[in-house]
Amino acid sequence: MLAIPQPGGFSFYKPGAIINATDTGYLRITTLLINNQPYADSIMPEFIKRLELPHDQNNIIIEYAAMDWVYPAKTKYRYLVEGIPGQDTWMPNDEARLNFAGLQPGKYVLHVRAMNNSGNWSNELVLPIIIRSPFWKTAWFIALLAALILFSGWQLFRYRVAQVKKLHSMRNNISRNLHDDIGASLSNIGILNELAKRNLKTNDQKANEYLERAAEDIQHISDNLGDIVWNINPLFDNINNLFIRMKRYAADMAEGKNILCSFDLPESADLNMPMDKRRDFYLLFKEAVNNMVKHSFAKNAWIIIELTSSHLTLEIRDDGKGFEESLVKEGNGLFNMQQRAQQLKGKLTIQSAAGKGTSLLFRMPV
Repeated sequence: MLAIPQPGGFSFYKPGAIINATDTGYLRITTLLINNQPYADSIMPEFIKRLELPHDQNNIIIEYAAMDWVYPAKTKYRYLVEGIPGQDTWMPNDEARLNFAGLQPGKYVLHVRAMNNSGNWSNELVLPIIIRSPFWKTAWFIALLAALILFSGWQLFRYRVAQVKKLHSMRNNISRNLHDDIGASLSNIGILNELAKRNLKTNDQKANEYLERAAEDIQHISDNLGDIVWNINPLFDNINNLFIRMKRYAADMAEGKNILCSFDLPESADLNMPMDKRRDFYLLFKEAVNNMVKHSFAKNAWIIIELTSSHLTLEIRDDGKGFEESLVKEGNGLFNMQQRAQQLKGKLTIQSAAGKGTSLLFRMPV
């Protein structure tokens, strides 16, 4: 080391410390911007070894420099990017600045080198860049979506099959009702008509009896056909129409037996009841009213219907002769009512005592 006197001191010279112009400077990243904002981890960007970003942070600006203290203005740069077509071979970039706008999700590798004025290349700067896919483009999400579509399609198929089966069942029920009930009534009408003809000249009273019974069967057929048409008509799905029909039926039946019938029904209800439930509930009600009219010998009857968000309750009371509760499960259509109550997943209770009238209570979920 040599000491050279200078005004006010010495300058020290070390021959081995002279910079060799053939050496290249250290290449490093000086600036890193993501969406025109400094990268959160870029306080010292030269130490970043890997860049992984979400899909919406895909605009990247990178500035770099070689620490060449001899002829920095003559430093030349080149780069290539693995993963970008057209930029995957070495290309000059003397501005020492790269702008990647709108990078698609994927993996990229940036390579940069610098050459000094002597034609010597620097170390190679390598920076892996990963742009993550949005979740809706990931394999797991696509698989989940495909599974959901398949499941939805399967459920739709099952629903349509169930609807077809339901329609088929409804047609079978209508056909069975027409065949069993109406068919039997029509056969009976034919027999009664023939009997009336035979007795028309010899016994007018007997002939009239046969004709009256035939007229009753005709009315029965008419009522049943009306019930079938009403039940399958979607215009009557709203439960208010059911209440109106129930009130009309009970009033007509009670009037025929001089029974004063009082009603307490919901004024308005916004609820659609499925056809099968509506049919079973109405038939249970008709059976109960028929029993009351035919067997109670009552002077007064009360019909109360309550509807809540979860349950429908029907109560029918009379002040008739009543019956012993030990006979509740026998005759008078009570077995049929219990069967319909089970189909509706409801609970039917009947309380009665000789001389004290009868009370029927039915409660079902809606």
